[in-house]
Amino acid sequence: MKKIFKISACFLAAAMVLTSAVCAENSFTASEVSFKNGLIFISGTTPSANMSVAVSAVKNGDDKGDVSALCYVDEILSDGSAKYEISFNLKDAPIGETLTGDYVLYVKCGGKSAQLPFKYSDYTAVLNLIINAESEDEIKNILANKDETDSLKALGFDMDLYNLLDESGKNLLCGFFYNGGVGTDAETVSQKFALSLGTALVCTKDEKNVLSGLKLVDPTVGDVKFSAITDKTYINFTVSCVALDDIAKDLNGVSESFKKADALYKINTASAGKISEIITANAEFLKITNSDEYKKWQNLSDSDSEKAAVNLVNALGKSKVKTVSALLGAMDSASTFESGGNGGGSSSGGSSKGGSAGGNYNLSGTNTVVPTAEKFSDLSLAPWAKDAILTLADKNIISGYGDGTFLPNNLIKREELTKIIVTAFEIEGSDGDINFADINKNEWYYPFVKKAYNAGIVKGMSDETFGTSSYVTRQDIAVMLSRVLEKYGKNLEYTKDYTAFADENEISAYALDGVKTLYKLGVISGYEDGTFKPSGSATRAEVAYMVNSILNILK
Repeated sequence: MKKIFKISACFLAAAMVLTSAVCAENSFTASEVSFKNGLIFISGTTPSANMSVAVSAVKNGDDKGDVSALCYVDEILSDGSAKYEISFNLKDAPIGETLTGDYVLYVKCGGKSAQLPFKYSDYTAVLNLIINAESEDEIKNILANKDETDSLKALGFDMDLYNLLDESGKNLLCGFFYNGGVGTDAETVSQKFALSLGTALVCTKDEKNVLSGLKLVDPTVGDVKFSAITDKTYINFTVSCVALDDIAKDLNGVSESFKKADALYKINTASAGKISEIITANAEFLKITNSDEYKKWQNLSDSDSEKAAVNLVNALGKSKVKTVSALLGAMDSASTFESGGNGGGSSSGGSSKGGSAGGNYNLSGTNTVVPTAEKFSDLSLAPWAKDAILTLADKNIISGYGDGTFLPNNLIKREELTKIIVTAFEIEGSDGDINFADINKNEWYYPFVKKAYNAGIVKGMSDETFGTSSYVTRQDIAVMLSRVLEKYGKNLEYTKDYTAFADENEISAYALDGVKTLYKLGVISGYEDGTFKPSGSATRAEVAYMVNSILNILK
């Protein structure tokens, strides 16, 4: 039998009515009342730093001027930022009486005052039950008892967040809480429940719950706590990363997952001059030092390293990577260069394995010898696009690499997509020259860009540049292919009505009609979460699937 702990404290409340007092200068506030770690907690601001704040509490109806009626009284100074926080217990009730009831908290500063009515419940009994529970099921039964809800809230338990969990989530929480040792006092019990609840919320993988969970766990990177971070872009990114991370299965896993998300954020937002340094600094923590992709990155020549850094930053600018595996894939694509000035966008030599979806072309634009479609060894990476890839390969529209791979998940550049479109749809433009600053007439892609531009299929990213070496976005692919349909399609039969994507507001105005056209034809459908991700970069597999779909429509 476990030893029974007797808790003499009679504290705290369930529901409170939040009110606020604001002086004419709008600088004295006392508007936050909550329960934390078994204590009543308030915070606010004063008109200036280091001002006196007087606080007292009485039962509703009692005279605050009667010293004997005061349940709490104190006076503190606000800090150098003119902020204050106060945590306190009410004094013990006389023997035979209870402190449960309605109260008023008075806060006064510089002639201004606030009255905060609230209720509290004695949590002594429920605290004893929790401390002496002998199984996870006992803990779960206590939490499920609606008669104890007010007392649990007074103890500092966020029961609203707890009730967001489904049964498996609640079981997970009770396991974390009980097996970690619930503690022997109100403060410890409340803190351990909060950590257990936060961990269980993260484990749901729902981003809204993950955010709430991280606020409770409050992990740190260096000396910075999650709760101290105000950058919404950073918060949204790290929350998404943690939601995707399989190691966030317990308290330690949540903390490690947040640190991993922080490292990925630093890599995603690095400049070309710093990204290699940041990857190296985080490689051991991210556990990528033994990966082929990292070793390849580290072994690049100085000139290739600079090119790879630029490629990677450009790719991450189009589509952020939120997992380590996605980072490695992006590093591999960015550090792969094709030899002899062909479709990989670099003539630096190196591996023949690269990100070109346009096949291997020499400067004259004639095909080199490539593996037959049947020898592609990696189509299992994109089984949904296999038939399309093999069909286009058989027609010599796309090709693979010398090692027998196709690399379906590698990203594709604007000039590479242009070559595929010109080849697939046998586009013949006028003979007019094109004069983009980033177009080299001696490069393999020039005749393809020239034909597509003069036929009105592609345009520049600006009046001065075509966007050579930039990874093509999903919305730009939709625009190019819709122009092909406008030029060559007749009596198109739509297969479904257009349903707006969840992120339609992110689709550029120039691209929306093209996206709608491809959607109604069944060429695109978006992601499982209802988004289209218009600014995301497209893969070789996605391009093959879409181009093959358009070819079938135009038959």
